[in-house]
Amino acid sequence: MVIYYRGPTVLITDRTLEVGGPSRHRYAITELYDIHVVRGGWRFGGRVYELRAGYRGYLVRLFTSRDSRVFGQVRRALLRATEAHATT
Repeated sequence: MVIYYRGPTVLITDRTLEVGGPSRHRYAITELYDIHVVRGGWRFGGRVYELRAGYRGYLVRLFTSRDSRVFGQVRRALLRATEAHATT
């Protein structure tokens, strides 16, 4: 198993994206499509960044953060994981 990112609330491997928090979600990398960034407005503590994607016919929010550095790391790791599947 290849690990692309491991953080306190997110784990991205070559097979899944797992997001913790109030409710845990697990998404199969091969079933994610149309991954995109949504920049929300300014809220308490700064701008909100969201990763969204299509998954099994639904638009889902994969990850949300106010920390642009962590958000960028998660976004890049998810892109690397999906690109690895596209080349195999």
